[in-house]
Amino acid sequence: MRDIEDRYVSLVLIGGVPEDIFWHADLSFLLTVAESNAVYQRWLKCEEQYQIERERR
Repeated sequence: MRDIEDRYVSLVLIGGVPEDIFWHADLSFLLTVAESNAVYQRWLKCEEQYQIERERR
């Protein structure tokens, strides 16, 4: 049971995977979605930082 709780926290609460997808999709799909979302969020943060730096110039 603890494994499911840990995966729920990491994928849904932290990773941004929708809860209904978490309960109905297979694990490999969930991990791919979470990884893609994490990559997108890192890119977005870098892009926002770039815009802030650009506006300062």
